[in-house]
Amino acid sequence: MKRILVVGGSGALGRTVLRTLKQRLGSTGCETTSIDFSNSNCADINLLLDGKQAWGLQMKGIQETIDMEPSPQFDAIIHVAGGFIPGGLGSGVEHVENSLSTNLFSAFTAAELASKYLAESGLLTLTGAQGAFDQGCSFAIGYGMSKAATHSLAMSIHSDPSQLPSKSRVVCILPQTIDTAANREAMPEMDHTLWTSKESIAERLVNWCEDRTSIPEELFVTV
Repeated sequence: MKRILVVGGSGALGRTVLRTLKQRLGSTGCETTSIDFSNSNCADINLLLDGKQAWGLQMKGIQETIDMEPSPQFDAIIHVAGGFIPGGLGSGVEHVENSLSTNLFSAFTAAELASKYLAESGLLTLTGAQGAFDQGCSFAIGYGMSKAATHSLAMSIHSDPSQLPSKSRVVCILPQTIDTAANREAMPEMDHTLWTSKESIAERLVNWCEDRTSIPEELFVTV
């Protein structure tokens, strides 16, 4: 049975990934664990973060819980936490602080857990952003900063594979705008028909979890 950890399992994309895992691998084919600030009814196991705690204490609590498991290893750790937070210069610093916490800190959480709990030949996926990969984000500077830092994190891991267990792989997906209710509310004037569906991203991620030979050689993959 595959054991798969989803960081951000209660979000729109996280729930879709968890549902797709169960549809494709079945209840006897995988055990899913979600890490988030609220329970995901799509996961077998929920590890809850306390938003009132400092990041370091949150990490310590999660690791202590995982360490108590009989087999504290995962075949894949999938990072799909995050969100789009608009704000440019003159908008204060809150949008930057929230973007870093939501996008970058969650990505590093997944990477740090992978260094300790990913199984040999395992898979770590991080979620970057196509829009922050090759251009600036003047309308969402904090968001762009957090995603650019996530790309740097992925490159740092890829440049030194010894930071992960033997034969493990890291892939950073680069979505265009994902079609979620939150994004529609934040950008109502955009053409939503051009956005990427949650389901198509989930299918790609689950393919890689199911069949290691389907994992692309590239570090950055546009989805």
